[in-house]
Amino acid sequence: ADEDAIAESNLGALAALVSSGLVEGYDGVLDADKSITRAEFITLLYRVAEVRCKSSQASKNTGVPLMLEGSGSLSSLSFKRSLWFDSSASSVSLKSVNAESVTLLSRDLKQLKLSGGKLGRLVLCGGKPDISAAGASVGTLQIDGGLKAGFSSDLTKNVEITGSGALISLEGDFESIIVVGSGNSVSLSEGSSAQSIVVGGADNTLRSESEAAAEALELYGSDNNVSIVGEIAQSLSISGSKNTASLNSTAALKSAAVDGSGNWLTLACTELDSLSVSGSSNTLHKLQGGGIKAAEISGESCAVRLYEGSDVKSLGITGKVNSLTLDGSAGSITVDATGNKIDGSGSAQELTLNAGLCEVSINAASLTDNSFEKDSARVLELVSCRYQGDFTIKWAQEHDYSDYDKEVFVNAKGYGSDTEYLIWVNIAMQRTNIFTGEKGNWKLDKSFLVATGALHSPTPVGIYKTTYKQEGGWTTATYTCRPVVRFYQGSGYAFHSRLYYPGTSVLNDAQIGYPISHGCVRMYDEDVWYIYNNIPKDTTVVVF
Repeated sequence: ADEDAIAESNLGALAALVSSGLVEGYDGVLDADKSITRAEFITLLYRVAEVRCKSSQASKNTGVPLMLEGSGSLSSLSFKRSLWFDSSASSVSLKSVNAESVTLLSRDLKQLKLSGGKLGRLVLCGGKPDISAAGASVGTLQIDGGLKAGFSSDLTKNVEITGSGALISLEGDFESIIVVGSGNSVSLSEGSSAQSIVVGGADNTLRSESEAAAEALELYGSDNNVSIVGEIAQSLSISGSKNTASLNSTAALKSAAVDGSGNWLTLACTELDSLSVSGSSNTLHKLQGGGIKAAEISGESCAVRLYEGSDVKSLGITGKVNSLTLDGSAGSITVDATGNKIDGSGSAQELTLNAGLCEVSINAASLTDNSFEKDSARVLELVSCRYQGDFTIKWAQEHDYSDYDKEVFVNAKGYGSDTEYLIWVNIAMQRTNIFTGEKGNWKLDKSFLVATGALHSPTPVGIYKTTYKQEGGWTTATYTCRPVVRFYQGSGYAFHSRLYYPGTSVLNDAQIGYPISHGCVRMYDEDVWYIYNNIPKDTTVVVF
């Protein structure tokens, strides 16, 4: 009856619990919007395990989910469903036992003996057990607590660490090693390998003593640390945030990709097919030796250093404000975004700049500078004279063209002025931008938030000049605005303050940051006074 209190995403799960008899509710309601009591939760757990009994009675209940009380020894049994040992079990022995899954809930497990048998999944929740395994096979070993132990691939090929605070050593050849809990420490002994290593979660550490190997390594989550000496043969992927990886591979690597934010990768390998650095504020150091076929830096504010010997055939920089230190050599480098820095003791055969605000201080046999042409085309397509916002001051405060793009725009348009100033009123972003300089070399000096004409009384688009100024401004029956600087010959269009009650300093209409005026450009007092005091007559005013 209280279905409406259940989130739609949970309806299917609760229906399954009810239909299986695991959840019954009270008087036709589930009270899904209330907290569950400890008694209710324990009852639910007992229902999940259909039978709870001593180990001596296990042979009678092999066909149902079964919870065993305390320590126990089982021999020559096959369980069709899941098997649990409760939290009081300190010693467990399984001889020739087959089961879909076995879970040892104890956080203080002292001894575990496995002999023969096959377990689909073995879940260990804690302790420092003395473990012996002879001839047993475990499909997946899951460590869901602060266990401190060592395991060999003779027991299992797949290890999942999902809890926290575990201290695990692994030896042998594994199919997969997954660490997704928190605060775990995993070490790979010499000569160990894994087809796949995945480290997520937070504050986890995975290290190899020496000469370990992995086909693929994926690192995500946050604040994790991975250090492997050996061979990474196929792919390396880092995402998440503030992760650190140090990989010294004795083999070629097909691909290495760094994404996310604040990650740091130190990489050594003999050869590398492709290198990708995206995300933000990531750092990558490619150590000596090992050529790179293709590299791309598409992130923002990333730092990449290619040491001597890390020669790259083709490198593209498509993200903004990155730093590339090249101590090796490059066949070609193409820069397609603004604000990038390239330095180092290395050199490039071909360097092509397709964006401005870049700083380049390496040797290049051939330099092609398309920056102004490319940026002009990009900015002219980017800039609009149509209002882009949602008629709130918050939108205007959070949106604007970059200072660099503003300069590119007015210089690309070829605007001139009879004074050393140029004014651009941009309707799209509700800004009045003031430049100093001369035609073709305008530099942005100031940018003011304004309010242009409302949709029914727009500020006319065009090129004008400042005409005359009125310190006392205008006063009507409904408002006063002062000062006034007119910019449209033979009209009343002007820069002026917001509207005050007639003859007072009390604001009548404080709106700004979106089109709301009668056609003039409304400004904050200090901003319009700047124009009044500093901008001379005949200064070009562009409204676009």
